[in-house]
Amino acid sequence: MEAYVTRQPVREINKKLFANDLKYSEDNSGNQLETLISNIIQRYDPEDALANIPTILEVKEYNITKENKNKLLCLDTHSVYFQFNNDCLNSREKTEIISSLKDSGYKIIIELNKEDEFATMANILADIVKVDIHGLPDKIIKKGSMQGKLLAYNVDTSEDYMMAETSGVDLYEGKYIGEETSIQIDCNSHSDANFIEVIALINNEKASIDDIAKAIAHDSLMSAQVIRLSNSVYYGARTRIEKVRDAVVRIGLSSLKRWIFLLKFVRNDNASEELLKTSYHRAVFCEEIAKKSKKCSVKSDDAYMIGLFSALDILTGNTIDKEMSQLNLSETIEDAIIYREGDGGMLLNLVKAYEEANWKRVDNYIDKLKLTRDDMYKMYFKAADAVAKVWKSMTEFGGLAG
Repeated sequence: MEAYVTRQPVREINKKLFANDLKYSEDNSGNQLETLISNIIQRYDPEDALANIPTILEVKEYNITKENKNKLLCLDTHSVYFQFNNDCLNSREKTEIISSLKDSGYKIIIELNKEDEFATMANILADIVKVDIHGLPDKIIKKGSMQGKLLAYNVDTSEDYMMAETSGVDLYEGKYIGEETSIQIDCNSHSDANFIEVIALINNEKASIDDIAKAIAHDSLMSAQVIRLSNSVYYGARTRIEKVRDAVVRIGLSSLKRWIFLLKFVRNDNASEELLKTSYHRAVFCEEIAKKSKKCSVKSDDAYMIGLFSALDILTGNTIDKEMSQLNLSETIEDAIIYREGDGGMLLNLVKAYEEANWKRVDNYIDKLKLTRDDMYKMYFKAADAVAKVWKSMTEFGGLAG
């Protein structure tokens, strides 16, 4: 099923584009919110100045839950402003959720209804107060105690625009500023937001097995994949598992961290199997080098991740900066993959030089890591055996994507 939402530009007083206001309607099932989160993630590109314009995402009252908060936390703080209606602040639980998002670094917009006074709580939480240009409360016009910016919407005529200018408004939205445009989104596509949430939780030492299992359970296909994996001969399954949590326990968080990447991309028809194999081979190769070298400061788990995510930009078609910014990985891993810096960068450079048979570079790196070509030969083929074993196991239990 395809859905349509509208996007309207919000501009500063100097007409500079400030943000795009995403407007949508749905029933109170809240199913569209996850799709919109995924859409924002896919569109946001830190390297693209135009794509880097933040999105204003209204979180409707029935969507302000602890479960949805974890999904919202998948978004980059620079990519989005969260908008809430002032009525939400009447609930202590919802106010606490909004406050925790603000504490996490997100900018908050509070929309006042026409009949609302300028409330103290809105002033405390709001980085931006949003009001109808035809319903500006006197207390806001004076702006004596207002901490954030003022955004006026329904600025549809030149008269509305003049009213906004003389009222001390900082931001404008309406037909006079820019027309709404329609955006088509696919509600049936599996959400990247959920995959990112799972990755972030697995890499969060404070996250519990229950948290991770619950996140996996949000995606029916990922749930089926994890359960099938736990029941495969790869794990010597004797009793059949039917629950996601039990599957996660059997696989183990350390192993799940290694599998989750394949679970994601093996179901993508556009993903190259050879590229997936290359990524997995690099992961094991980097891990073995980190274990073998006494001069490498990178932990073996981090080394594995450096290899695993080294081709993520090619697999997704997005910039590596964008992909890495969403995964909550360590600085060591990010520096290695994005900038090729530190021992992690040297590790990845060595592996790529070995793949390219650039022996001059290989000798340079192995000299620094106190390794030999014979060491590299053995570790390379150990990684190749690991790839063969994993792909064989996928065949034995019917493939991960089925």
